[in-house]
Amino acid sequence: MLTAFVVAFAGVATIADARRRHNHKHHHATKHRKHTRHVAPARPPRPQQLKPASFDGSCEFSGAVTFTPPMTSQPQRVAQHANAPGTCTGRFVDAHGSAHQLESAAATYRAESSGDSVSCAFGVASGTGLLVFPDGEIAFAMNEYRGAATPVIRLTGEAGGEAWMPVTPSQSSDPQAAVQACNGGGLDHFDLDAHMQTMGAISG
Repeated sequence: MLTAFVVAFAGVATIADARRRHNHKHHHATKHRKHTRHVAPARPPRPQQLKPASFDGSCEFSGAVTFTPPMTSQPQRVAQHANAPGTCTGRFVDAHGSAHQLESAAATYRAESSGDSVSCAFGVASGTGLLVFPDGEIAFAMNEYRGAATPVIRLTGEAGGEAWMPVTPSQSSDPQAAVQACNGGGLDHFDLDAHMQTMGAISG
């Protein structure tokens, strides 16, 4: 009987010792967790702030402008769409602030405009457009002042600056055919050549 008592006591002692070891490990782990520092994840880098592109120089464009409805000798409301590719020479600064020296670089003039009293003999129109360069675009507002077939267009950059662009009939066009269309069913398009010159840098 004494032997059974000793065995039982040894078993209780073993259980108690195991519990102490478990509690010690739990306390140590809890204490360790309390002193663990939580490091916040690194913030991603902020995107670079883009700036309006700018151009200071001159361009030569050749293309066409279409009229809806066709333009006649009688004043009417007319919508105009112009698309004229060409080349530009000057200094272009892109949206990241990098400067590019252009020498007869490919570029395009695009514009949408309209006027309330437009005819083949006279017209005033306004609208918006883009100058498209290899390294970016410049948005502008435009005003067209036209007497006969030689309009002058003023471009005002969305972010400042301006340019002037006299427009003449394309060397490949037939002036007599244009006159006949104006006096007949109407002129639905006009082939043009244009020379644009900035007055300081234009940006947008």
